[in-house]
Amino acid sequence: MHDNSTGISSLGALEISVRPCRPLEFTHQPQSAAVPAFDAFTVTATVNRPEYLDAQWYRDGQAIAGATELSYTIDPVTEADDGAQYVLHLSNGIYSLVSDSATLNVTADTTAPSLEEVSLLSDTSIHLSFSEGLDPSSVSDLSAYQIAWRGLRVPVKSAVLSEDGDSLVLNVATALEGNYVLELTSTLSDLAGNLLANTQWMHSQRFEGTLLIDFGNSASSSTDSAGSVWNNVTTTIGTSNTGALESLKSSTGEDSSVNLQMIARFQGANTSGTRASTLYPSTAESWWIGLERARFIMRRT
Repeated sequence: MHDNSTGISSLGALEISVRPCRPLEFTHQPQSAAVPAFDAFTVTATVNRPEYLDAQWYRDGQAIAGATELSYTIDPVTEADDGAQYVLHLSNGIYSLVSDSATLNVTADTTAPSLEEVSLLSDTSIHLSFSEGLDPSSVSDLSAYQIAWRGLRVPVKSAVLSEDGDSLVLNVATALEGNYVLELTSTLSDLAGNLLANTQWMHSQRFEGTLLIDFGNSASSSTDSAGSVWNNVTTTIGTSNTGALESLKSSTGEDSSVNLQMIARFQGANTSGTRASTLYPSTAESWWIGLERARFIMRRT
């Protein structure tokens, strides 16, 4: 302040109030863990004052480049990581803090991968999901995949593995419609070398209803007096071991996407490939066919 009458200047008083800063403390220390080879490992810590922190993780006494958060992940772990010790150094400009050491124990992976889901991405692309990452070298062997569709073997053109390794896309040479069967051989393996067990997967369009099948009729299909549609197995088909009826129709005439494939003459009982009884079986039965539920009624004309 300046007094013009006296020409004397004076300084005013400045009062500063300083609150004590609480020491930096861990509320959760990094934890040791046993992790199977090729799985992920995350080590984490929490503190009472997380603001304005400088963090740095160390492995076996050496700073880890880019590991400057309160958690750090290794994905995947390998046998080379077994026994590694991880420590977190923290500072907020006033206090510094060093965590307890967390030890990573890597265990052997002895669990074989399994197929979990199959879906069509398009009529020429099939998406497969697995329980864990696969070995890229085993995925590239196209002989590991067999696809049956309408009695034909469909060639696989390529197998493309995802970045995380736990799914792949099969690109096939023939457009798939309706039902198909996918078979995977035991040449597929995970990163630890565990082989996938031989696996068969049937993909079906869901159908619920009644399918009427007539053995011995000369026409390919017919409608009875009640208006029900019958799928007719002609003598040529019924007496063979390889004949087929594709895209059977329901009793109301709707497409079912169900195919009938002869694998042996029906009971080998007569020239029509059926039993001699008027109705086979004597009462209708319900069966599960792949992923579909259909009620079959069969007769001989």
